[in-house]
Amino acid sequence: MIVRLMMVLFVLAAGFVSPAMAEQALQVGHCNIAMAVMLHPLMAKIDTATGRFRSNALPNGATLVGQAAVELDEQRKELIKQTSDLRQELAKVNQEFISKLHELNRERDKAVKAGQNQPSPAPSTDEYSNKRRSLEHEHRQKIITIRERLAAREGELEKLNVEARLTDLLPVTDTERVFKLILDDIYEAANIVIEREKLAFTFNSATTYRFAMPSGQAATENPIAGLLSQPPAAKSGSDQEFAAMSRLYRWATGEKAQLYHCDDARLSQFVVKGGKDITAEVVSEVYKKHQVPSGACDLVQKLFRTQLMK
Repeated sequence: MIVRLMMVLFVLAAGFVSPAMAEQALQVGHCNIAMAVMLHPLMAKIDTATGRFRSNALPNGATLVGQAAVELDEQRKELIKQTSDLRQELAKVNQEFISKLHELNRERDKAVKAGQNQPSPAPSTDEYSNKRRSLEHEHRQKIITIRERLAAREGELEKLNVEARLTDLLPVTDTERVFKLILDDIYEAANIVIEREKLAFTFNSATTYRFAMPSGQAATENPIAGLLSQPPAAKSGSDQEFAAMSRLYRWATGEKAQLYHCDDARLSQFVVKGGKDITAEVVSEVYKKHQVPSGACDLVQKLFRTQLMK
C-alpha cells in the first residue's frame, strides 16, 4: 500500500518538476503537521484542560480577555434576568391554574346544591370531569414549555459561569487565531526545508486525526512549557534525558485534544507543497464517457477555475 502511494506521488510530482529535476530521482517528503503543531513553542501557553491558549499567547491577549470578560458579564446578567422572568411566569401559570380550578369547583358545588332542591337526580359529573381534564392538560403543557425554556437558559448560564472562572484564557475565536499563527510558522518552515532538500512533492502524514474535545477537568502535563522554561541540562544518554524525551513523545503522539479548537484546514490537508491537481481533468474524462452535454461540462470546468475552488 505504501509503495503504491509513493508511485502515485511520483506521478503527481512529475507534472510540475523542471526537466533538470526530472533527470534526477524524484524525492517525496512528508511532514506530520499535527505533531509539528504540538511541538511549536506557542503550545507552551496552551491550557491543556480546555485546549485554549492563555492570554500571553498574543501580544494583546490581556486586552482581549478583558473585553471578553465584559461581554460575558453582560450575557450573564441578561440570562439571569431571563431565568428570573421565566420563574415568575411559571409561578403565574400555577396561580392561574389554581384560580381556574377553584372557580370550576365552585361552579360544580353550585350545580350540586341546585340539584338537591330539584325532584330530579343531581346533574352528571361528566361535564365537570371533562372541563377539569382540559384545564389540567392546558396547565401541564404550559408548564412543560416554560420549564424547557428555563432549563435551556439555566444551561446557558451554567456554561457562562464556568467560562467566567477561566479568567486568563483567550476566547475560542482568539485561540483559533493563535493556531493560525502556529500553522503560518510551520508552513513557512516547511517551504524552507522543501526548497533546501529539493523535494518534488511533500504531503501531510497526519490527515486522519480526529481530535477529541478537551475534558475541561484536570489539566495534563505540558512538556513544552517545561522544555522552554528550563532548558534540558541532563547528560546525553542519561535516564533524565530519556524521561524528558518520553514526555515529549507522549505529548506529540497522543490524542492531541489540545488541537480541538484548531479550525485551520492546513492542519489536516494532504498536500503540503507540490503536485498537480488533476480533479478537473478526471471529471472531464468521466463526463466524456457518459456523454454529458457540453454546456454542463463547460460549467463544471469553469467552477474548477473559480476562486471557490482555491
